[in-house]
Formats: sequence, structure tokens, C-alpha cells
Amino acid sequence: MKIKIISDIHLGVKNTSSNDFLIDENAFREYLSMSVHDNDLLILNGDTFELWEEILNSGSLSARMTNIINSWNFMDIILNDPKIKIINGNHDAFIKRPGIIPTKYVTDSLDYNMNGYKIHIAHGHQGDIWNKDSSCLKYISCCCKNLESVGEDMVDYSLDDSVQKLTNCLFPDNGKTEKYAEALANATNTDIIVFGHTHTSNLVEKSNCIYVNDGCCVNTQSIDELIIQNGSSLNISLGKYDFTTGIATNSKTINKI
Repeated sequence: MKIKIISDIHLGVKNTSSNDFLIDENAFREYLSMSVHDNDLLILNGDTFELWEEILNSGSLSARMTNIINSWNFMDIILNDPKIKIINGNHDAFIKRPGIIPTKYVTDSLDYNMNGYKIHIAHGHQGDIWNKDSSCLKYISCCCKNLESVGEDMVDYSLDDSVQKLTNCLFPDNGKTEKYAEALANATNTDIIVFGHTHTSNLVEKSNCIYVNDGCCVNTQSIDELIIQNGSSLNISLGKYDFTTGIATNSKTINKI
């Protein structure tokens, strides 16, 4: 089995302030088609949609989702291809409600066993006190979303595609998502934990598990991607797909026999 995982696309209504997705839609449609062709599964690991404002907005969630769906020419692939699985995140937790995405079953997490290794895939906000679904602090965090620009001077513009990695600058992760992954691995006897949420890709072998963060898709020219493939060994590859060159490069790989 070969699984590709991406997360944090943050699709809003195109050409509005609620949208954080900056990749050319025709290029991304081609990327999705290629991904479902070359992999057994494509997992969208949370925050696929930008519905954060609905926490404060009394408007129709169904209407907003309809507007988002109608904004992008690749939504038919996301909604209808059986190889694509959707996990909800903190920005799109509402998509679990019946009828919001009628063509897809949305779940909090997915679990697989590959080559004898237990793999748990979730967005990762469950370990973030500011963003987990049951926390009242999530609403405070939401209220501060429009103040994120206050921290723009914190961004290192020399880094590739760093401009859009400002998200949550008021509430930095400080390693809490990774610590939550270690605790979860201990509690569930899981070998590999895959999260998104932080917008910072990472692949590291801890003492009790392999922790992977699949990064994000809110850059201007590239997106982070994770591929897990089994065979004679289990291969975990974290990389980046560059839309200007059409080339995928691996930044780090772990092989487990």
C-alpha cells in the first residue's frame, strides 16, 4: 500500500480574505489527479476548508461550504474520488456534521497497520489547548485570528514560502503537538503518529514512536507532502512538491524493516 498525506490547505471562498490557499487551481487539480493515480490513498489530514469564522458567524454553514465548493475547479476530485479520505481539523471541525459534505465520510482520525507497524493519522489539534474541539480557549483563539498580522515582523522572509507560515503566531506550538504525539503513542501502543496542524513539517524517530508532521499547503509555490509505503520494508518519506518545476523532492526518509 502507498499512502500520500497532505494537510492544512485552508480553502476558503476564492478571492476573499477567508481563503489562505495560494496555489494555482489548475496546477493543484493536476496534482490531485496525479496523486490519486500514483497512490492507493490520498489523505487530507485536517483543515482542508477554512471555516474558522463560523465559530463567530451565525450564517449558514451549508451555504458557506457551497460557496467554497463552487469556488474551485478541483473540488469534484476531492469530493468524489474514492481514494481521497478526509480528516477534520480545528478550522473545519464543522464538516463532520451530517449533510455538510454528503459525498464523503469525515472522521477525526484514521488508523492503519503496515508491515506490523501501527500508524495513527489525525490533524493533531486535539493536543493543543487553544484549538482542541472541546476547549473554550478555541473561541478566544478564533477571536484573535484577525490580529495575526500583528506578528508579521516575526516571519523570516528569507525562508522559502515562509510568508504563509505565520498562522497561529499569537499562539506558537512550542513543541506541544509533538509532546502530545509521544503521550498518545504511549497510551495507545502506536508506532507512528502523523499530525498536521503546526504548518511545520517534521520527521523524527523518538524513543517510543516515529513522529511525523506533514506540513502544510498554504505556501505560494510548493506544498509539503508525506508518503508512507510498505513492501519489504516500511518507507516513510517527507518532502515537498514544487509547482514551478513540477518536481517532488524528499527532505527526510526513514525505513523500518
